[in-house]
Formats: sequence, C-alpha cells, structure tokens
Amino acid sequence: MLRLHVVSVHIPGATGFGPSVHLSVCFRGTSRRTQVVPEERSPTWNEELVWSLDECPLSPTDTLSLRLQHWDHLVPRGDLGGTTVSLDQLVANPSLPMARRDVLLLDRWDKPTGCTVTFRCYYTPRGKAGNATVTSQGWVALPGALEPPQSSGRAPVERKEDFQVRVRIIQARQLQGNDIRPVVKVLIGKRYFRTRSRTGNNPYFNEVFCQNFHETPEQLVAQPIRIQVLRSQNLCTKSVVGTFELDIGTVYSAPGRTLSRQWLSLQHPQHHDSRSRGYLQVSLAVRRAGERVQEQEVPVGDEDVESNLLRPPPCATMLQIHVYRAQDLPQVEPARPYLGVRRGWGKVAVRVSFAGRTLCTRVMLPSANPEWNEVFFFPLRLPPICEEIQLDLLRGSCRSKVLGTATIHLSQIYQDPEELQGVTPGFLPCFGPAFLPLYGPRPDCARDLGVDYRGRVLLEIRTSEGTPDGRQRDIVAPVDVERAQQQLLPPCQWGLCGVFYSATMVPEGPDPLGFELGIGHDSSATPLSPPLFDGNLYHHLPWHGDKPVVAVTSSWEDNCCRWDTLNLLRTLCRRLERNTAELRRCRGDTARDVGVKLLWELEQDCTQALAQLEAQTTPLTALDEQLRNSRRLLLRHLWNVAKEAPVKAEKYDWDTLVSGAERWLRRVAALAVEPQAGVPNLVLWLLQGQHRVGCAHVPVTDVTFSPIGPDACGRLCGRMQTIFLGSGTVGAQVRVRLWLCRVCDSGALPPLLEGSLQFHTETYENQTRLLGKWGPWKLLGRPPFSDGMGREGLPPGKIQPPKGWRWEGPWNVELQPREMLDTGTTVCEILQELNGNQIQRSRSNGTTSDTDPGAVSEDEPWQSECFWPCPFLPKPPKGVLGGALCRRRRWHRGLVLAQPTAVAPLFLLQGVPDTEDTPLVAPLEPWGLRPPLEQPPPFILCTFPCPSHFQLRCYLFRALDLTPGISKTSIAAAAHVSIVDRSQRSRVVRGVLDPLWEQTLLLHPVLLFGNPQGVREDPPAVVVEVFDQAGEGAGVFLGRCVCTPEVWLDLGHREPPRLQPHPLRGPWGPAGSLVAAFELLLEPEDGALAALTPPPLRKDVLGIPLGIRPRLQRVALEVLAWGLRGLRGAVREPRLELQWEDQTLWTPVIKDFTSNPNFPTTTFLLTLALPEEEQLVPPIRLRVWDRGNRKLEVLVGQGCVRGLGQYRCRTPGLEQPPCQEQPPGPGDTGTGSYTVVSMPDEPLSLLAVFSLWKGLCSHLLTRAWTRIAQILLSCLGKKEDDDKDMEEEEVDWWSKFYTALEDKGEIPWGTNRDRLKIYGCELEAVPEFQGLQDFCQTFPLHKPGGPPVPGQNPEPVGEFKGLFCIYPLPEEPGVPPPPQHFQQLPPSKPQDCLVRVYIIRAFDLSPCDVTGLSDPYVRVSLGKRTLGQRDQYVPNTLEPVFGRWK
Repeated sequence: MLRLHVVSVHIPGATGFGPSVHLSVCFRGTSRRTQVVPEERSPTWNEELVWSLDECPLSPTDTLSLRLQHWDHLVPRGDLGGTTVSLDQLVANPSLPMARRDVLLLDRWDKPTGCTVTFRCYYTPRGKAGNATVTSQGWVALPGALEPPQSSGRAPVERKEDFQVRVRIIQARQLQGNDIRPVVKVLIGKRYFRTRSRTGNNPYFNEVFCQNFHETPEQLVAQPIRIQVLRSQNLCTKSVVGTFELDIGTVYSAPGRTLSRQWLSLQHPQHHDSRSRGYLQVSLAVRRAGERVQEQEVPVGDEDVESNLLRPPPCATMLQIHVYRAQDLPQVEPARPYLGVRRGWGKVAVRVSFAGRTLCTRVMLPSANPEWNEVFFFPLRLPPICEEIQLDLLRGSCRSKVLGTATIHLSQIYQDPEELQGVTPGFLPCFGPAFLPLYGPRPDCARDLGVDYRGRVLLEIRTSEGTPDGRQRDIVAPVDVERAQQQLLPPCQWGLCGVFYSATMVPEGPDPLGFELGIGHDSSATPLSPPLFDGNLYHHLPWHGDKPVVAVTSSWEDNCCRWDTLNLLRTLCRRLERNTAELRRCRGDTARDVGVKLLWELEQDCTQALAQLEAQTTPLTALDEQLRNSRRLLLRHLWNVAKEAPVKAEKYDWDTLVSGAERWLRRVAALAVEPQAGVPNLVLWLLQGQHRVGCAHVPVTDVTFSPIGPDACGRLCGRMQTIFLGSGTVGAQVRVRLWLCRVCDSGALPPLLEGSLQFHTETYENQTRLLGKWGPWKLLGRPPFSDGMGREGLPPGKIQPPKGWRWEGPWNVELQPREMLDTGTTVCEILQELNGNQIQRSRSNGTTSDTDPGAVSEDEPWQSECFWPCPFLPKPPKGVLGGALCRRRRWHRGLVLAQPTAVAPLFLLQGVPDTEDTPLVAPLEPWGLRPPLEQPPPFILCTFPCPSHFQLRCYLFRALDLTPGISKTSIAAAAHVSIVDRSQRSRVVRGVLDPLWEQTLLLHPVLLFGNPQGVREDPPAVVVEVFDQAGEGAGVFLGRCVCTPEVWLDLGHREPPRLQPHPLRGPWGPAGSLVAAFELLLEPEDGALAALTPPPLRKDVLGIPLGIRPRLQRVALEVLAWGLRGLRGAVREPRLELQWEDQTLWTPVIKDFTSNPNFPTTTFLLTLALPEEEQLVPPIRLRVWDRGNRKLEVLVGQGCVRGLGQYRCRTPGLEQPPCQEQPPGPGDTGTGSYTVVSMPDEPLSLLAVFSLWKGLCSHLLTRAWTRIAQILLSCLGKKEDDDKDMEEEEVDWWSKFYTALEDKGEIPWGTNRDRLKIYGCELEAVPEFQGLQDFCQTFPLHKPGGPPVPGQNPEPVGEFKGLFCIYPLPEEPGVPPPPQHFQQLPPSKPQDCLVRVYIIRAFDLSPCDVTGLSDPYVRVSLGKRTLGQRDQYVPNTLEPVFGRWK
C-alpha cells in the first residue's frame, strides 16, 4: 500500500479571491485528487491519498506526479505547476516515511512557477526478492516467469473504504398546499430517514442524517440520494409535495466533496418537466473515515435562492455500447469430474454493467454465434469516476448462471490530457468494433484452479456529446451492423509452439501427468508419463533429452500491425526504465556516459517505432486512429529531445535527466496498451489422468513473433520461462519456450530451436491373461490397441501418415525405462542409468517390425496394470490373483515431410483431436454399427544430444520472522531447495522463529539441456520452501520463495555472491524472509570445478565461506524493562520473556500487577555476536507470560521489535562509524511509530531525571491550555495555590479560550499571565510535545497466533514500557567493558498524580436519534476509574458545549 499525506502548498501570487485549487497526484496511471479549497497563499489539506499495491510491489523506478491546478479551469490556463518525485527512497527503506518540504513546482517547460508543495509518503511493502516479485496467490514470478492466474475472470477491484454520507435538511420555502404539516423523507443508499413534522409552508428543520458505507469509490458514487417532502406523516397517494433525486457521485465530484447550503427545486414525482413545487435548503457531504468536512458559512439573512439553486449537473456525454454478436461459444459443456455428465447450453444473453447501472440483452436460442445487435446508453461524466465496464455472458432463460466475464478499462480506451501533461491530446472513450474475449471457470475442474476461454463478443463503444434523451437501449441499424463487419481485420492462420524442458514439483501418485497448451478452443497436449521421485521431497517428469513439443494451429484476426507497435513501445519502456535506474545510481563521469547511452537508445527506439507507425495502413477503428496520432506526437517529441540533448553534453544536468526520463516513461507507458486485439490468452493446463489440477495464463502479446525484428517480438517470445501452475499449493513448476506467429512466417522457427525436431506416431498393444496365457482376448472391455489414455485405437498396420507426410523407418517397440527408485540406489546413479538408457534407445531404436506386432519376442518389456481401465503401474501389484492381469507396450514410427516447404513442419500436421471431447468408448450408431476409428495424432519431440552439467551452490544463512500461524513460540525449521529435478534439505534448527542455518547445499549435477549461454540469460528458478519439522514427513509448510541464481560459465571470472533477503510467502500471506545467496556454476570438461575451494566443514555440515558469510561483531544489548500496561483478562503475576538471536532473558515476576504494574528489576544486559549489516539482524521478540493460580504459564501477548538501528548508541571510549553515533530516535517497532526521548551519553541520575521533568512541564505550561503541567510542577516542589486563586484562574481561562477562538495567534496577557494556543490536532501529533512520551518507549503486544496482517492495525492486548540500547564491545581481550547506560533511574513505584481533563465542546457529531439529532454526554476513563454520568447530557444538539472539567 502506498499512502501520500498531502500537507499544504504555497502559492505566492494568491489573492484570496481567485478560483479554488486542488492537487492532482498520478501513480502508475491512476489519479487521485485532494479536496478543492479556496485559493490562499498557504492552503492546508492534511489529506491522505491511498493506492493499493496488492498485485505489483513498489519498484525503484516508480514515481509520483503531482500537479497543482485550478478547479474550474482547463489545462494549461489553470495549471499552477507540477513535479515528479522518485520513490526509490521508500523502496530502499520502507520502514521510514519519505518527507518532502517546499518542493518546487515546474511548468510544462520545466521552469519554476514559484509554488511549492509539502507532503509525506508512506509505503507498506508486500515483499521483494532481488528481481522477483510476489503475486497475489503467493508465488514469485521471475523475469520471464509467469504467475498463476486469477481465480476468476474479473479484473481486481479497488480496495473498499469507509465513507459517511451526511445530509442536513435546513429549511423549506414556498411549499405548495394549504394547512400542511410537512415532513422530509430522505433515502441514502438503501436506508430511509424522516424528519420531525413542522407547520406551515416555510418550515425550519435543521436536522442531520448520516449513512455509513463500506464500499469502493466506484460503488459509492452509484448510490442514490432521494429527498421527498410530504404533506404530513400520514401516507397516502397524494401526500408528496415534491421530490429531488441525485446520486452520491454528484456530491463526491463537488469541490471538497461538499455541497453546502444549496437550494433544491422540488418537482412533481411523475411530471419532472412541470414547474417547481417549492424549495428545500440542504447541505450534502461525503467524507472518508477520520475526515472532517467544513460547511461554508452563509451570512444570516441571505435569501437569494436562485444564486444557490442546485441543479443536477447535466451529463454532457453519453457512452454507447454496441453488442453485435458472440463467437466460439461452446455448445456442449465438458463432462464433470467423476460424473461423466455432458449437457448442452441453454439460452444465452449478455449483461453490461457500468457506473452502478446494469442492462441486459435479449435472450437468444442456443447457438455458437448468437446475434443481438443492440446498443446500450450510459451517462458519462468526464473525467470518469468509474474505471471498468463489466460484461457477463449469462446462460438460461432466467439468466442465473454467469458463464464468462470480461472487463474493459476506461484508462485504456480514453486519455485525459491532464494526465499526459499536455504533450499529446486526449480523446473520448472509444473501442472497436472488435472482439472481446470472455473467461470463466470450466465445469470439469475446481473453481479455484483458474479460468478458461469461453468465447468472445463483438463490441463497439462510442461517446456522443450532448444531453441524453433518456433512452437506455435501442436496436442497431442494419447499416451499422454491416459497417462493423467490414471494419474487422481479415483472419489468418496462427501457429502456437511450446517446447517443454522440465516439469518439477508435480503431484505425486500413480496417475500419469501431462500438459495441455491451448489458445481459444484449439489445444494440444504432451504425452502422459508417470512422475518420478527425486529422492528428497518432490516429483518430476523424466523427459531427459527428448523434450515434448506441442503445436496448435488456429484462425484469428491478423493483428500484427497492432502487436508490432505495442511491443516496440514496450521495448522502449523497458530500456528507458533500465537506463533510468542505472543513471539514478551513478555519479560524475559515469553518470554522463549512462546519460548519453540513455538518450542515444531513446532516439533509436523512437526512430524504429515511428517507422512502424508511418508504415501502417489506414486505421480501421476510431481507437486505432487516436492511439496512432497520440503515439506519433509523443515519439516525435521524445526524438527531438533525445536528438538535441547530447549536443549540450558538457553542461547537461544529468540529475535533471532522471526526472525527465521518468516523465517520458510514464507518458509512453500510458500509450503502450492494445485492448482491441481480440485474441484470447494462452492457457496451460496440468493434466493428471483425466482431471485438470493446475492452470496458468500467458498474455498473447508476450509471446508473439514478428519478422520485423527482435524489438517487435513479445518480451517472452522464444525465451525460457518458469511458469507455476496451481492455486494455493504448487501444482507444477514448468520451464518452457513459447512462440506464436503467423503460419506463413513460421519458416524462421526451426533454426531458433536448440534441438532437432522429430515426429512420431504411436499406438499401444494391449494383452490380458487368461488361464495363464497372454493374448489379445478383449477381456474386461480392453481393446487390442489403444492410445495412451486407453481409448480404442488402430493397429500399426492400419495407421496412415498425415497428408503431405511419409513414414521414416519401420515400426519400433519402445524399451521400458526404469521409473522407480530402489531404496539403496542414489539419485546420481539413477540419473546416470536413465541417461544411459536414453542414449542406448536412440542408438538401437528398439526392436523393429514392419506391420506385424507378433514378430516381437516375448522377452520384450511390458508395462503392467491390475484392472482395466486403471492407470498402468510400473510394478505388478501383489495379492491380486497372483500378479497383473493386463499389460501393454508402446509402438512408434517416425514421420518426415514428403516435400520441403517454407512453413515450419510442426504446423503442417493434421488431425490433432481434442482429447477432452473424445469419449472412452465410441458410441453406437442408430443401426448398431460403430463409426470408423480416427487416426492417432502424431507427437513431436525436440531432441538434444547431451546436457550441460552445472553445480548449484546454495548459501543458506538464516530465516527471519517465520510465522507458524498458531500460538507457537518456537519451531523446528528446515529448508528444502529445489532446482529442475534436484532437491536437498538443510539441517533442522529448533527452538527459535529466526533459525540460523549457516549452511551450504551443493546440488550436483544439475543437467540442463540447450545452449549454456541461454542458461545465463534465462536461468532456472530456485525454489526454497521452509517447513516446521514437527514430526515425521515433510512437516508443516511455513513459506516459499523463488530466487534467481547467479550463473557463471567461466570460473575464472567468478565473484562471490552477496547474501540477500528474499521474502517468504505462506498460506496466509507474507511469512518472513530468507537470507541466502545462490550461484549456478558450469562444470567444464577440464575439471576446474573440482579444483574450486570447497565450503568449510562445520559440525558435519558444509558452512558458508568467509567471502560470503557476513562479518560478526560482539555487541551488548541493554534492556530497560520498566513495566506492563493494559493487559487484558485476569492477569495476576506476569513476567516478560525477551529473546534475541539464540539468547533469552526473563524478568522477575510482577507480584501484584493491579497495584504496581512495573518490574521490580528494570535493567538487564545481553552479550552476543551479530552481523554488521542491519538487514541480517533478527528482531527482538517480546512475550508476556502469566502464571496466576495455574502451575503452567499462559502466553498473554507477544510483540516484535524491528528496525534496531535506531537503538544503536555510542560507546564511551570506542571509535564508532558515523552511522552508529546516533541516539535512539523514532522508528518502526513492528506495527507503529513511536517517539523516543534521546538518551544522553553519560549515565542518568535521579536529579537529572527530575530536571528533565521540570523542563518538560514548564514547556507545557507556557504552550498548552491544560493544567497537567502545573500539577506536576507542584508535585516536584512548587507550592500549590489556594482555592480562591484557582477559581480566578478558571474564570480567566474561559476568557482566554474564547479570545483564542477569535484570534488564532498568541495573545499577550500581561507579564504574569500565560498564553493560550488552540491546536487543530491532538497534542501527540504536535512535534514540540514529542508525542507526550516519557523516557520509555511503548511497544504494543498482540494476541498469540501470528503477527498482524500488513496494512492493518489490530487492537493490541497490552503494552510493554521499556527501552533498548545497543552498542559494540571491544574485540581485544583484557579491555574492560564500557559502563552501562541505564543507571541511577528514578524509582519504579507508583506515584500519586492528579489529572484534570477539560471538556470544552464537540463539533459535527453523528446523529443517533430518528430526529437527526443526539443527546450527547461525556464519559472519561483513566485506568480503572470512569467519570461522567448519562444524565449529564446536552439535549437535541450535534455541537454541544459542555464546559466541564473532570
């Protein structure tokens, strides 16, 4: 979460009579605006703007764009200046807020305008692992890796917030009717309110009604506000005087989200065009939680109704959504798991939702391509408040089931010139005509696995200017239907290719596994194979050197012109982002070189993209034309800037170039969108037998191939990717290469493959045992020949090659590889044996036969199974009729093209059926005859001659902040490291939540096929999973992280890696971090890897080498444990447990917690060795235990102290680095920030403490209006005044208070008088009071069972009062330790104090009565004492004046 606290701005030329101003802030294309305030020299907001970062964490290249503008003026006349602020400081240190004061605002030509802005920015991180980012499902996607898809087809919505809508009914004028007793009835959302009855035609109400909402801003603005004036309380048909209706969006978009003292013209409920039936004065406001809305005061007697008359703002634009037809709707649903029931679709319709309104098309009969040809009208206000247009495909006459959904984002089809800062013109929302893919859950798999393609809808969106005529729907004219059809791009054949290199972390079990890759309804699957155990924890598929290849041919529109331009712009963005990040880190001459490189590459990229835009034909749609014009203007502007800037390289300000490049990057990214492609995403499924157990989506634009060049290709086209399939738990980790190109351009595909393609056809021969003899008896429903899934197939003699292909060689029987591990065989031996079998099979190619399978010897290996159609087992089961009853073996034969072609051969294979829709047994014809069997689909392999041998070195240092999820204070932690098909486990560390492993794991050999240079560019992912080894088995899963190793192909240039923290993701979200480093070393043929220095051996495990292991330092931790506060429940004898690293200290038990909650002993000392780097230091853990009357202690609360750098103090007599010479200060303590009083260098004495207290109290006496300081001074020696003087002071206090309300400045009251100042916030927020903290710091304690969720502030169960001081100890032996800091402290016994709380008045209370008023009273609680009675209330008011002191 990113939070921006806008404090104030300074406008030097403000006169106080100009138009209102507001601040607009843009982050990643999403704009937020502050309230509109009157133009002053120093307007103040103190308003917080929030952006959600659930899907994408903050990166060093992210920026905030701030722009100060007049409310009712357009750009550029109303522009007061803007600036761009980098957020790299928040990424580097998320625990500290980024505060900026008086930041200068610039105009469009980067010249100062004189205006400044002051703000603070806060960042709640979601995790970062080197180059990896954490996704919402908990996976980490590497560069080139793809995260699991969303569990639904809907786009992620904005975060819900707390709002309050406030309606104040003031008075009415000129109500029609005789002898009426008017009552106002108010509808806010779905709740009704009613005022009290008045008398006459000009009644005065002054009643307030409030309604709370917990919704997103888009949902809130669509809620209605309906105000009715009734003649009396009696309900009848003719009792309504007049009505007025508006939505909350009208109030939300008003300046300050407030409409103050506006007159409403009441209309007839059925005839809105009739004359006014009276006027009603109201005040409307929308405010967020904790936000106060100020009403504008109107002079008394101002009866000018016309000037303050509220008219609903006319909707100047109308959004027209044309729904023409659907395409590719499946006619038959897939069979449900375990049921085998298939049913056809019912009637279908399309539902469109926007801005709280929902319209639905007619219901059409079942068809694959139904046509509606309807248009919907939605009012649209610019700039739009709602971002999404939602489309749902419904099934059934009652339209109760949603089959698929799609979302159109207005930010992609509409450009606000304000966000583009005047560089390119904006345009109104427009789209198509183009197809929009729909996604929804499959009926044959679980809903949480993902969504699949369910068809697409032909849409068109237009925006017409002018007032709407009230229509909601209409029929599209036939001429427009024909025009929309002509504007579609011509279709062409597309080829999708996928080469699967490895699959690991797959589900275990006897069922064979495979992968299905598809686009739309066209798909192809790899051959099924049983998973193989790696000897440690995981399973993988034994593909070895023969990698399965899938090829899919489908027909879609030719979107090459759109995709080429889009990928060129994205390539420009990636290079500009990379160069900007590098320039930000450089200084001096290095910055000049990087800056020149940035401008040169920007010029080249702009030239290439402009050439592509100029070569495009006439745009087909309005959005194509608008995007093309905007892109050309922007690229020409950037080309001119990049062309002219290097001429002034000697005197060019490279620091200014960073902010300029960030603005360029934001503008290009806003135009690097293409919503009109109409081609669905690629879907990758994990198949387990006949079930789908995992899913992943790949954007189609990321894998497209272009003949223009590599910059026009997708970022993942032909590159090795790591894809995680599954949801909640890992279904599989797949390394795959993907291509998508037109079939006519596929001739360049085979040279890009690192291996050689081989094409085969296969069939399985099945036999059953009868009376001890094997033969094709067709028992148990078993056919003599079948495919890999057991469906009936053709014998080898009847299988024909596809059209255009011929056989290569005779039919061969595949030798049975060893697929199970023996208990006494190591993993390396198994891998060598499997590799040897693979090489032998490629040489001998098995036993051959032309057509007759009976010519094969009975000694050939067979695969056994128990009963048909159970999956085949590698070993016959025991105890089933003496052995297996069925067996099978695989026949295969090679295929080659009959004639060479310019098209890739893998896209010329025909007859690839959909395995999903093929039944196990062919249905009977009506006359009892079976249809002819289909030819088996060919399969493709990419064969590699031999693998490259690598060694993975994993340096596991420690884990931080592990969260077991239950009330456990210690765990037995172990880490499992996996790469490709190898995995190992670390040693088990028990007793702590921050386990210290200090271990090196060597995974050797890691066999990787392909070019080693490709491994360096796209290294395989290293997955580390942390478990709690509570018992037998793998243990309880705690968290997972995905890391990228450093690849070294030349050991002579190897550099030791650095330990980095990698965030762990657990079942409930963030689960701590792992401090580790990884490197992947290529094993050369000369044996240089063996000569590399091995890691040191420590305690029977390999330790971390000195060059990588962090340097340790002896430090002392002084603990000032003062006491406990606010513990809930019947706590009697609590004590504190403090744990840091592997050391633990216990405080003495507090014998009587009720009378004295302080510890009898307050100072403690710990000595231990810690890393010098702050990010490697574990936090301090606090636990409070209560013994009470039980023999066993109970954990009451726990806390965690992070950011320990703020507690590092200076050691007397020792040289310390400058960064460690700071005293403790404010910082993060786990869940909040607290202010700490700076400790002096010398020990504190009792007199010094009393002196500090006197100084603080004197300061409070001269600055605050309270009497607390005076009472404290009297307790420290000052004589107390008599009662008569106190009464005079009270009277004088009221005089000063009311005078201070008139003049906010300081008022002199004579030489012996105090000065009174009223603050607009709580005293803890005033910097000069230092948070009203004493010399101790407050640490919150939370319930046992895990830390609070990030972004939330749960209520603590207690507090710990204390302080810490950390300083290094001398390394030389014999040097005496330095003196301790916490000495001669004041006594910890309770002191008697008198606390006075002055209750003056309250403002803007929420009404609690049906009358819109309240009867407020005050109740003050301090400790266990409560003052204030319910009968001491102030009746019928929302702004009571109490005038009491407690």
